[in-house]
Amino acid sequence: MPAANTRKLTITGILLAITMALLYFHTILPTNKLTILMLVSFILGIVLIETSPKYALIFYIASILLTFIYPVNKLSLLLYYTFFGIYGYIKYYLEKFTNIFLQYILKTFYFFIVSYFNYFLARSFLPNIVNEIKIYIIFFMALLVFFLYDYLYSIAMDLYVEKIMKRRV
Repeated sequence: MPAANTRKLTITGILLAITMALLYFHTILPTNKLTILMLVSFILGIVLIETSPKYALIFYIASILLTFIYPVNKLSLLLYYTFFGIYGYIKYYLEKFTNIFLQYILKTFYFFIVSYFNYFLARSFLPNIVNEIKIYIIFFMALLVFFLYDYLYSIAMDLYVEKIMKRRV
């Protein structure tokens, strides 16, 4: 195995271990759940930067499979499975489009698809969680938070490249 592949596997394995620890904390801590999920999602971006999209996809799949051994409620990881875990990968491909307006339209479309899926899945487990009038307000507010998250994701990845990667060179 060439040294470059060994380096990629090592980085991916170490970051996967960190991801699993953070996801475990997410399941046992009573607060800061979205903050932990946001931090975990940044790790996939680091895998993309350090390795390749192929390794990042394998990383995401491995992280999902490993969460099944956790002795906790898997519903609490639903946002990781459907949104935070894969978002860096989606963002990577959507930002290959040069038209920024198209990028945001596609990101918004992705966000609404995932949000509606999560909403209807959660409703099947928790009926009457929100009445129909308030759900549109919640989705709009969540979209604003999503755009902030996307912006913070970009800043975090830029900081990683500028501050951490450049130190190694």
